[in-house]
Amino acid sequence: MSRIKRIVNILSAPAILFCIGWAFVFLALLLPLPAFGDTFILSWKTDLVAAIFLLLALLYLFSARHDRIRPTPFTRDEAKFIILPLILFIVWSGLSAFWASWWLPALHHTLIWTIYLVFFLFIRELLERRNNLGRLLSSASISLTVIALFALVGYCTVLAVGTGPSLGIIYSKYSEQVNSLFPLLFVAVLLLPEKKFKLGVVILVLLWLMVFASLSRTGWGLFIFGSTITSVFLITSKRLKQYRTRLALVIVLLITSPFPLHIFSVFSDKAGLPMVERVSDSAGITGSNNFRILMLNISAEMFRSAPILGIGADNFGFKVNDFRIRFSERYPDDLTLAESEAYLPERAHNEFVQISAELGSVGILLFGWFLFGVALIVYRATVGRNRLYPLAFASAIGLVLFLASSLVTSYSFRLIQNGFVFFFLLAIASRYTMRSKRSSQEARFDLKQGRFRFAHLTAVSACVGLAVFCGVRAWSSHLTNRANAVATLDLAEPIYRQAMALDPTNPEARYSLGLRFVEVGRYAEAVPHLEESLKIGKGRSSDHSYLATAQSLAGDNVGAERTFEIAVKMYPRSPFVLTRYAALLRINGKFEESEKQLARARAIDTEATNSWWAFINNGAKAASELAHKRDDHLELMDLAPNDAIYAVLAERDIRFPDERIKFPWEKPFRR
Repeated sequence: MSRIKRIVNILSAPAILFCIGWAFVFLALLLPLPAFGDTFILSWKTDLVAAIFLLLALLYLFSARHDRIRPTPFTRDEAKFIILPLILFIVWSGLSAFWASWWLPALHHTLIWTIYLVFFLFIRELLERRNNLGRLLSSASISLTVIALFALVGYCTVLAVGTGPSLGIIYSKYSEQVNSLFPLLFVAVLLLPEKKFKLGVVILVLLWLMVFASLSRTGWGLFIFGSTITSVFLITSKRLKQYRTRLALVIVLLITSPFPLHIFSVFSDKAGLPMVERVSDSAGITGSNNFRILMLNISAEMFRSAPILGIGADNFGFKVNDFRIRFSERYPDDLTLAESEAYLPERAHNEFVQISAELGSVGILLFGWFLFGVALIVYRATVGRNRLYPLAFASAIGLVLFLASSLVTSYSFRLIQNGFVFFFLLAIASRYTMRSKRSSQEARFDLKQGRFRFAHLTAVSACVGLAVFCGVRAWSSHLTNRANAVATLDLAEPIYRQAMALDPTNPEARYSLGLRFVEVGRYAEAVPHLEESLKIGKGRSSDHSYLATAQSLAGDNVGAERTFEIAVKMYPRSPFVLTRYAALLRINGKFEESEKQLARARAIDTEATNSWWAFINNGAKAASELAHKRDDHLELMDLAPNDAIYAVLAERDIRFPDERIKFPWEKPFRR
């Protein structure tokens, strides 16, 4: 009984419960939630789990009387350079809801950053007890190791059969977490006893292999940089010279570990290796760079429109279409406008640029104040008197790697588990570097009990608010998915409308309902739903095509022309958009303008334009025949964007139902 009681006491300790909750945040994407299915958007799932986990931790803290009356462990430097700028940044994010086009995303941004502050304070409190650092590191590393095993299976599958999961899309977000944590884990593993050291080395190798399997060029570069800097520090540190043999072993294993994986490639007939193809993909690198330049230009347009206040926190994805049009009108021949036609970016792929666009000069100044505090911590941990602390040095390197990744990634603080990693490292580095020469009691930032209760209530409210927010949005998405599976529109329509009522920013509910109206021939009813979906998140060239189809079939060819007039402003270098616009102009009798737009398209890509023109006007069979007979036409399935092909086919199926030969199991677009 005494042993059982001891285990229960250990498991009921706040640090253990906190570590278990943090592990769940890392593994949230793997948690089966059948009620929501595939529609439970990735960030919402982790946000919901994180909110519940911190809410439980806060309730435990409030129930423990001794935690309410003892002084907080924060120094005045921490209060001045970390806590205060974060509070002001959160307040400014919340205020932006009053001038933002959409207040719900601004609320979400405010709640997320409040959660970050709560998490940082919790970690600092837990780090006051020495054993908790090891527990926190163990929970994070083991959780990421589980994910690494999935990544390795996926990578080996690609090697063995030549195809498999989209490794970059799935695992690149984890590479940012691993790269940031790895220097700290590297140092911590070297300091472990012999038996634990062996297990730690296995974890280090698996985490590196996950970064390797993610096929992220940025991830590879940051991992190599972070590992090299950490290794140089460990080699040159006199205090750690007894660990140099261990260090050499780890370095050798990290260098050689990817090679055994490629044994699986002997089972595949496909030539080449994923890593080699990724590095040598010059077209992909150019496209990636052009896309990031485009996002910088769009963000600059946003900043110009509201340089002081910004467009509103987390409103980037809702306003990107409008400001893409502004940029294209200013620079219609910019080559980067050819990017991002088949998908819509929700983020700027540069955290600092996005904050500037969304929160203006005030927001970036407040965030800069916070970054100054981070820079002060990094300086003290790597150059100042605190550089002798290996854990502080490694944590500071992790902070630098995270912020460097934030310059090019779409994740950064926008995914809550990534943000947690940053603030975890910040809490460790801050604990070692923000100490004062004065006595610890004088240096503490005293938080009176009344203020503590107010802060605690605010934190609880943020957790509850985020949980409710994510739950409602996820349920709206679930209802949309459920309505899509309902066979008849009469039964599905009330479900769609319920989803729209729950989440006014859910574009999929409106988009799906609009397409269902088109399927049954209720074209005029489809138009407002498709138009609204374009305003709140949709906007690919194929989305414009579906709207134009509904308008044209409803007898509004002028409206269809106007829709593609907007599409041309968004995608002035798209052969599909220009050709579709030319076809609509010809229908409306504007032959001279039609030829002008067609010439613009041919100047960009003659072969693609000729095939699109034949396909749009004469159907898939005619376009395919021309591609076989003539060199100035492309094969139908070589046209891009691919989803636009199906948008054109949908309209052709309605107008000319006998044009395309269908297999017995296929159904026409219209029921």
